[in-house]
Amino acid sequence: MKKLLSRKNGLDMAAVLILLLGLASYCCSVLPVFRSVLRDYLALNEAQFGFLLSIGAVPGALGALLAGLWARRSSTKRVVPAALLSVALSLLGLGLARTYATMVFMLAWNSFSYQALVVSAQGHLVAMFPGNRRQVLAWQLVGTSAFGVFFTLVAEKMLTQVSNGAVPFPSVLHLPFIGIGICLLVAIPWILRRNSLAPAKTPTATTSGQTARTWNPWIALTMAALFLHGTADSTLFIWLPRLLEQEGYQSFKPGYVLSAYALVYVGSRAILAMLPEKTLQRSFILLPGLLGGGLWLLGLSLRGSWAATAYVAGAFFWSCEFPAFLAVLGNQTPRSFPALLAITTMFSGLGVTGLSTLFGWLWDCGALPLPAILAFPGVMFAAVSLIGGILVAHGQEK
Repeated sequence: MKKLLSRKNGLDMAAVLILLLGLASYCCSVLPVFRSVLRDYLALNEAQFGFLLSIGAVPGALGALLAGLWARRSSTKRVVPAALLSVALSLLGLGLARTYATMVFMLAWNSFSYQALVVSAQGHLVAMFPGNRRQVLAWQLVGTSAFGVFFTLVAEKMLTQVSNGAVPFPSVLHLPFIGIGICLLVAIPWILRRNSLAPAKTPTATTSGQTARTWNPWIALTMAALFLHGTADSTLFIWLPRLLEQEGYQSFKPGYVLSAYALVYVGSRAILAMLPEKTLQRSFILLPGLLGGGLWLLGLSLRGSWAATAYVAGAFFWSCEFPAFLAVLGNQTPRSFPALLAITTMFSGLGVTGLSTLFGWLWDCGALPLPAILAFPGVMFAAVSLIGGILVAHGQEK
C-alpha cells in the first residue's frame, strides 16, 4: 500500500511539473507570432527587434548551468520552487514592462529562470522515475510541445482580434503574462508541501554500480549528441520562415508550418512515451536523425512545398532522438544528470546564437544561398545518428 501511495504521489507531482513547464513556456511560444506588431508597438528598428528576440539564449544557458550545479550540490526539490518563483516574477514584470529596455531585461530574466526550471524539473522527474527515464522525459516534452501548439494558435487568434479593433495590442501582449505569472505563484506552496512530504531521492550510483562521479568519453559523446540536436533544431526553427519567403520555396504560411512542426512533436513523443522503456532502445538513437535529416535535405533539393512538408515529416523522426539520448545520459550518471544537462543546455544556447549569426553572415556576404546554408542542420541531425551508432557499438546505449 505504501508503495502504491508513493507511486501515486510521484505521478501527481510529475503531472503538475509538466503542466507548469507548459505554462512557463508561454513567452518563447508567442513572441515570434507577434513579430511585426510587437516591433511597431515598441517602435524598434530591425536590429533592435532581432536583439529582443535573441536576448534569451545566453541568460537561458547561464540559468540552466547554475540550476544544474545547484541541484548537483543540493537537490532538485529545492531548485524547482526557486526557479518557479523566478519565472513567475519575470512574467509579472513582462506584464508591466512598457519600454524596450525593460522588455529586454525582463526577457533575459525570463529565459534565465525558465531554463533553470526546465533543467531542475527534468532532473526531478528522472529522480522520481529512475526506471522510466525515457518515458517520463518524453511525456514532459510532449506537454511542452502541446502547449506550444495551443499558445501559437491563441496568439494568432488574439492578433486577429487586434486587427479587427476588438482589443488593443497592449492588452493582448501584457495581460496573459500577468495571468500566467499568478498561476505559477499559486502553485509554489503545493510544490513545497509535496516535496516536504515525499522528497525526491536522487540516485547515487549508475545501473552498473559505478559512482555517479565517474566521467568517461561515452558521457561526453552523449552530451555532444544532445548539443548537435538542440543547436540544429532551434537554428532551423529560427530560419525556416525566411526560407519559406524565398522564391521557389513559397508554399504554406510559415506560422502554419511551425504549428504543424509542434504538433508532430506532440504525436511522435507521445508514441515514444507510451512504448515500454526498453522497446526499440537502440533504434531511437540510431535512426531518427538519419531519417529526419535525410528527409529535410531531400525536401530542400526538391524545392516548393516539398521543403515545408519535409520539415514537418523530418521533425516527426528527429524529435524522438532527444528524449532517447536524455535517457542514456540519465542512465550513465544519475546523480550528475541535472548538472550535465545544464552544461549541455548552456552550450546549445551558445551554439544556436553562434550558428544563427553565422547563417546570417553567410547569407549577407553572398557566400551561399539560404537553401544551401540550411542544409547544415540536416547534416547535424545525421551526425547525431552517427554518435548513436558509436554508443551502440560499444554497448553504451543502455
